[in-house]
Amino acid sequence: NFTSLGGKVFEVYGLTETSSLLSYNTLKAGKSGTVGRPAKSITLNFSGQGEVWVKGDNLMKGYWVNKNKIDDGRNSEGWFQTGDVGKLDENGFLSITGRTRHSFKNSKGEFIYPEQIEKQISEFLPVRFVIVFGNETGFLSAIIEPENEKMTAGTKDAFINYNQNASEDQKINRYLVINEFNGPVMANNFKLNRYEVIEKYKKQSFFYLF
Repeated sequence: NFTSLGGKVFEVYGLTETSSLLSYNTLKAGKSGTVGRPAKSITLNFSGQGEVWVKGDNLMKGYWVNKNKIDDGRNSEGWFQTGDVGKLDENGFLSITGRTRHSFKNSKGEFIYPEQIEKQISEFLPVRFVIVFGNETGFLSAIIEPENEKMTAGTKDAFINYNQNASEDQKINRYLVINEFNGPVMANNFKLNRYEVIEKYKKQSFFYLF
């Protein structure tokens, strides 16, 4: 990778609507695992769900021929809603942890952001992908595809290990291992289409952990 060759890699964050850059790491002010500190022209806020809201002179003036959105892209309070879930640490570094459109509520009415959980699971399991979703009972389910067939054997122990370290609302109740090593359902842009994967496999027999 670039770092092993002596290169420098800096994570940054931004959207088309924000004239690209919102936050960035630098050589003097950088933190691995974050997208850096917000630009000086940016004011950040967070919704009750943790969605990143922004204000600043770099926001676009409006959408082209799109009457379904507020003309200037802002909500009624004047904030542009990025659709990304994030948080600021004590040193002002921003982390992006999920997407609001992927969130769902558990049985207690609490919002769950699956990308956060998927990232944690991938630290316990070497997987090609993992998708977490809520089932009809309010518990969490996971669909995984291991990196190869040899990885399947340790899946149960890995989930048990994950659950021991997870908070109650993020424990995995059941999981399904799929072995389509030519790849799961993919979108036209070759990115994982989580909704199609869930629809395809959700009625199959899952292994229950509790």
